[in-house]
Amino acid sequence: MPYAAGGVGDVTARLVAQKMSEDLGQAVVIENKPGAGLTPGMEYVKNSPADGYTMVIAGNGQALAKSLFKALPYDIAKDFAHVSSIGTYDIALITSPSSPFNNIQELLNMAKVIQEN
Repeated sequence: MPYAAGGVGDVTARLVAQKMSEDLGQAVVIENKPGAGLTPGMEYVKNSPADGYTMVIAGNGQALAKSLFKALPYDIAKDFAHVSSIGTYDIALITSPSSPFNNIQELLNMAKVIQEN
């Protein structure tokens, strides 16, 4: 688990692990390895034996990591095989009604102005 204990990824993994334990008749253990842009957890799973006993829950963070870091010790597309989707969630960008931004384009325009200064 590349996420810290108590977060959405961890809670999701624990719910899935509970159901897997019931279905498989054996314990499924969650081991958290957070930090460094999720890299320790992903690298741990990549370097584990490909025996089906070590899995990882990956999300958009791992998919985006390649564009955020100059080098990674794993390639999400080459080093891992998709087993199943376990859920989806929406992400929203929200602000106060008194904010000067009414849409994403206005926010991006302001960000460009700030970056140029």
